[in-house]
Amino acid sequence: MSLTPLLLLALSLTSPAEADRDVTIGSSKGAKGFGLGIAIGDPTGLSMMWRPDVHSSVHLAAGWDTRADHVEIHGDYLWNAVRLRTAEAPKLYFPVFIGVGGRLNTHPPTDQLGFGVGLPFGIGLVSEGAPFDVLLELAPVVGLVPSSDVWLDGSLSGHFYF
Repeated sequence: MSLTPLLLLALSLTSPAEADRDVTIGSSKGAKGFGLGIAIGDPTGLSMMWRPDVHSSVHLAAGWDTRADHVEIHGDYLWNAVRLRTAEAPKLYFPVFIGVGGRLNTHPPTDQLGFGVGLPFGIGLVSEGAPFDVLLELAPVVGLVPSSDVWLDGSLSGHFYF
């Protein structure tokens, strides 16, 4: 799966003046710092986001992977590649992000520990003045332990920042 079509679509939806590289999924007036929320998808459970600067964020999630019927914990470093906006809703931003991260999971029935590497990408929705965000994320994952495997994680998550 290639990230190129997603980035080309994102860039085609906005003019060069609207592509701003100096923002996070949140803005300096809204979602920033530490956020806590939920994720629905694979995995479904708790989701946390930390924004250390305007170009990146750290996303952690722990929950139940409904696809493979096991517990999964993942941590991702996300880089905000571009922010999309429209003239009709100037306070809304749609950041496009890419990243890399690790996945830990259990494998029933023995609950053997597994590890993989994920390459998440997606788009967010943020209102400039509000302390929350919503993310739609997909992540191709390469399982390394206990055996080689490839799968796709995906979730919709929301975070409240405090």
